[in-house]
Amino acid sequence: MARTVKSCSYSRCHVASKKRNERRQRKSSMERRKKRIGNNEVSAELPCQSDLDKHTESQTGKRRHGASHQGQTINLWKEENMLEAIKEFKAQKEKVDCERLSVRGIAKAWNVPYATFRKRIFNLVKGKAPENHLHCSGRPTVLSTDEEAELAEHLRKMAEIGFPCDQADARKLAYEFAQKKGISGFSTRKKSAGYYWFVGFLKRHPELSVKKSENLSIARAMGMNETQVLQWFQKYQDVCSRLGIFNVPAHIWNADETGCQNIQKSDKVIGESGKPTYNVTGGDKGETSTALVCVNALGSAVPPMIIHKGMKVGKLWTNGARHDVVVRASESAYINKELFVEFGELFVKHLRDSGLLDGTPHLLLLDSHYSHLYNITFLELMKKNDVHVMAIPAHTSHWLQPLDRGVFRSFKQGWQVAMKEHARGRKLEKREFFRVFNSAWDSGISVDNIQGGFRGCGLVPYNPQAIPRHAYTPSSTTERSLASSPDNEQVCQETMQCDDRQSDNQLETVAVEQALCPVTGESANQSCATVLSGDDNDIIAADEHVPCLATVLPGHQSSPAAQSGCSDDKLAPIEPVACSSSANQSTAVGPTFQDIMPFPKRDRAATRKRKKPPSYELTSDDTLAFVRAAQEKKKTKTSSQKKGKNTEKATGTTQVTSRGKKKKAETEDQTLCTSCHHR
Repeated sequence: MARTVKSCSYSRCHVASKKRNERRQRKSSMERRKKRIGNNEVSAELPCQSDLDKHTESQTGKRRHGASHQGQTINLWKEENMLEAIKEFKAQKEKVDCERLSVRGIAKAWNVPYATFRKRIFNLVKGKAPENHLHCSGRPTVLSTDEEAELAEHLRKMAEIGFPCDQADARKLAYEFAQKKGISGFSTRKKSAGYYWFVGFLKRHPELSVKKSENLSIARAMGMNETQVLQWFQKYQDVCSRLGIFNVPAHIWNADETGCQNIQKSDKVIGESGKPTYNVTGGDKGETSTALVCVNALGSAVPPMIIHKGMKVGKLWTNGARHDVVVRASESAYINKELFVEFGELFVKHLRDSGLLDGTPHLLLLDSHYSHLYNITFLELMKKNDVHVMAIPAHTSHWLQPLDRGVFRSFKQGWQVAMKEHARGRKLEKREFFRVFNSAWDSGISVDNIQGGFRGCGLVPYNPQAIPRHAYTPSSTTERSLASSPDNEQVCQETMQCDDRQSDNQLETVAVEQALCPVTGESANQSCATVLSGDDNDIIAADEHVPCLATVLPGHQSSPAAQSGCSDDKLAPIEPVACSSSANQSTAVGPTFQDIMPFPKRDRAATRKRKKPPSYELTSDDTLAFVRAAQEKKKTKTSSQKKGKNTEKATGTTQVTSRGKKKKAETEDQTLCTSCHHR
């Protein structure tokens, strides 16, 4: 018995030792082979099993059972090649008298796997008959291809109109859609689609990506209205043609202000992973100085005006300043009417010294800042020297102002680079201002940048199509009527309606259509709703994608009923029309992404109407008269308010402020109540 146990123990140890030796030999063999491959030596040995597995996967598109996941490569063939191979096979099948290639020959010619190609041409891939040329390895997605395409289009549209969705919104939207469709596959506990589903969704739709959005104020979104902008372009063209300077770059100018911070702001930096990285500055908040810049479309610039914060200009503030640069001070470091009048005098002096006052008029483009718009002294000075001033529509400078489009961004980048060199870790003193400013000016205010700004705005050369279509998309969600040009009120009215007599007929038409397209709740935002402006005669569509309204936005295709409304006859009876909530709405019956997440509308409280100048051309006679009347009215109002305050102080009466809060009277009864002993 003892000998038998010894023999069994010996045999087991021998087998284990033999296996260990085999493993060591395999390991050393693999190390020697890796070393030879690393030294670019040619090995005469047969390929290892892992290479055979990779070769099998690359040919068949499938992983061999038991093969390692490491280094797995599938779907190496291109979908375009598969589509062309399928087309060639079908074309060859239709021809009778021709030399035919075999299925294997076509697959080899187009470099696609034979087995995969054979399954595609004989429709052996389940559920992929219409799109046999696409990759379909792995498990099927929770949502179908059409449903994912509809989701991608909805997310793209939401981003276009200024209400982009983040990752959580997209995952929740997909989950709610699947629940309403009765599709299972998402987590009911988290009530959201999975993270890896979202990653795969982005891979299947490369036109979408996760990015950081830029904030856009509602005023700028509403200001970039296509009708208003195109009307302004038409007015700009008319003014340039009348002055004889159309596409004459030396006589078309643009002036604007930009801020310069006295602390350095860092961009992306290199730091240790897992730990915060700090950039030491001279303070939490810096002080801003204003630079007033004026350039023309030829690429030349007027010497700038620098405005620092202070009551008067310091003795050392002009250290390092170049010739003709003007340094001024204001309480807020911002431009005001008095400083802008002084800039106008400097601008005229520059034109005279440069020999540009040769009898040909000049055109100066400005934004709608109050110091530009209601500055009668500046406007009269410009008109006296044959300089015509034209205003850019309010809240559109980010697209229509050349300095904002092509110059100031490069200037700010050069400013930060120079700040890093001269004032890193401390505040920039005013006496050192031009050490940084001169370097930023040279890098930002260049001929290429200036000409690119005018070209990008479509001003010189004249090209309104330079403004891309997506610039107008955020204005499509506004609840307010289109802002018509003060020069061309009839253009907008003729586009939306023909005359005031037919407003009642249009109201009845809209009421009939709303009865045909009932909506409730949030779905009213995307259905056949209309918006009435302050004027009862103006009726516009709430969404440019509503096909069943009789009146549509100017610039879009109108319905036959709307076109017939411009005649003297009454509108024809409206037949029932099927309403579509969105252009990307699926034709399938059932819930859509638009029903779950409708396109939002901006609900804004009605504000008081302010009178606007009658023309974008500020130096015209009508506009000058309007500005004079506005200033006289303001002076009268200011003087009456001062008199009222003096009277109230003298009499001690209660004053009601503009915010509706009552101030306590100066002469208050100080007697005590006999019952509660309180005043």
